[in-house]
Amino acid sequence: MLPVPPGCALDVSESRAQLDGRLPDPGDGTAEDDGWALFSGTSAAAPQVAGAAAVLLGARPGLTPAQVIEALVETAVDVTIGTNHPRFNRQARFGPDEATGAGLVNVDAALSYVRDHFP
Repeated sequence: MLPVPPGCALDVSESRAQLDGRLPDPGDGTAEDDGWALFSGTSAAAPQVAGAAAVLLGARPGLTPAQVIEALVETAVDVTIGTNHPRFNRQARFGPDEATGAGLVNVDAALSYVRDHFP
């Protein structure tokens, strides 16, 4: 998911790998090299959130839209550093903000939340 929190890695196919599997560190494609990728925002978030909602509805088909939103928002991982697309230039802050919304989707936590709060 984008942005990628520190300490996390993306599992991608890469044709430039060295013989030992290492890749040169290209940075994240942003001026500050702060973990934000050039592809982010609603274009990246919408398919991730839709997929997460589908997982929740698969586990609990009777969930209302409000319950799905509650589970996703309450369990999102807060993003507190970085600046979004230069066109908007909004800074990530603690809690929900204009740069990152509620944060990164955490499907495992959202599933647990659904099971605990909406039996």
